[in-house]
Formats: sequence, C-alpha cells, structure tokens
Amino acid sequence: MKYWLTLFISLVVTISYSQRLDSIRSSLERVYDQSLIYRRSASELINQYGINSKQLDSLNKLILKLDSTALHFVSPIIENQGWLGKSLVGVKANKSLFFIVQHAELSTLKKFLPRLEESVAKRESDPADMALMVDRMLVMQGQPQKFGTQYKYDSVSKKYEFFPIGDLKHIDKRRNSVGLESLRKYSRARGIVLPEN
Repeated sequence: MKYWLTLFISLVVTISYSQRLDSIRSSLERVYDQSLIYRRSASELINQYGINSKQLDSLNKLILKLDSTALHFVSPIIENQGWLGKSLVGVKANKSLFFIVQHAELSTLKKFLPRLEESVAKRESDPADMALMVDRMLVMQGQPQKFGTQYKYDSVSKKYEFFPIGDLKHIDKRRNSVGLESLRKYSRARGIVLPEN
C-alpha cells in the first residue's frame, strides 16, 4: 500500500511539474514573438523617421514595458528552478529566457550569468547567448568586449560601430569557440564598421 501511495504522489507531482513547464514554455514563446515584432519594427522606424523620432521613442517605451514585465515573470523561475534548458522547455523558450535577461540591468545580468553558464556547460543553452551576455556586461561596465557582439549607432558618422573589443587579433578564434561567425561576416551582414587592428 505504501509503495502505491508513493508512486501515485510521485506521478501527480510529475504531471503537475510537466503542466507548469508547458505553461512556462508557452508564456516564454509568446514574449519572444512579441519582443521580436517590436525590435524589428524599431529598425523600420529608424529607417523611416530617424533615430531621434517620436515614433521610435514610443516604441522604445513599449519595449521597456514588455522587458520589465517579462523579467518580473522569469526572475523567480530562474532563482528557484535554475536556467531552464532546451530539453525542459524547448529551443524557442530557452532562447526567450536569454533574450529577456539580456535586456535587464547589469546587476541582473551578473546574478543570472552563472546560471546560464551552467546551462551552457550541460549543452542545454546556446554558447553564443552566453557570449552576448558576457559582452553586454563588459560594455555596461565600460570595459572592452570579448566576443565583438555589441555595437551602437554613431550619430556623427551616421554608421553603426562596435563598442571597443579587447585582443582584436584573436577575436575570430573566440567567436568560433562559441559558434559565432567571423567578425567580418557579422559586421557585413549588419552594416557595422569594422574596427581597425
């Protein structure tokens, strides 16, 4: 009798956890889709109205609100369950988790980077996501980035330029180690001015 009761309780807990993961997965996927729509619209607005337009400002406010709400949703999940990997929530929801945290404050990035690193070590998250987060943290702290993933729009030159990159000579080796294309290909695809050696 005790065996069957334990088995029943275990089954109920497993089903409940599975349903919770399904709910988390669908929420993360919805946030990811909405965030992509907003961020793709930003490029169109910049091209149409300029970087300092009212239209872009309004969209940026929507993006900030979405990012804040999404972070409020995922923070306790990461704190209590760790960085949910691909095998638990799927590739898209896992990417969404990164996307949400990536746009947070420096203190949040510092708090959750170790969780992402653990997930990457288990092959449950994309190493390129970890590289993006590392670079973002370095740039936010005024330090040279490691993988060359962060860039900005220069209003004087009216071109996109990389934030400073450390040890530029070995950048492609580091990028390759996390599955990123060469800096030249990356910059060409996005119209970013290549830094000089």
